[in-house]
Amino acid sequence: VVKELLEELHRHAVSKVIVLNTGVSTQAPLERLTAASPNTYLANVYQGPAVQHVSRKILRQTYGGHADERETSIMLAIQPHAVMPDRAVSWDCPIAPGRLRRHDESDPSYSPSGVTGDPTLASTAKGRMLLDAMINDVADFLRRIRT
Repeated sequence: VVKELLEELHRHAVSKVIVLNTGVSTQAPLERLTAASPNTYLANVYQGPAVQHVSRKILRQTYGGHADERETSIMLAIQPHAVMPDRAVSWDCPIAPGRLRRHDESDPSYSPSGVTGDPTLASTAKGRMLLDAMINDVADFLRRIRT
């Protein structure tokens, strides 16, 4: 879908396109896609220097990925009523890349809840700090490509 959108934008003579990636699993495919698309720039919000710095400073989980301390903190800051902290469970251990498996304990991508990380460590304050860092990184990114 993103490829088709980029092709249409370029067909209509859009001079620059910025893809703002707010996912983790979408990073690699979007990097390949934007590298092959002229005048297309990719901003991965979880990879910016400010986000990386804040993450190292405030996150306590050992591993993360999906519905973890970072993502749950961000959701608490954005839409707290959508988070159910009483249902949070930790799965703070490494898993293999790929689709999560919930029913086969021998699978290297096993996570019984679909969580990879520890959402029980999440807080609204951490989410606000991460969002501020993301905004700073995106603003810096836009300034760099503007020139």
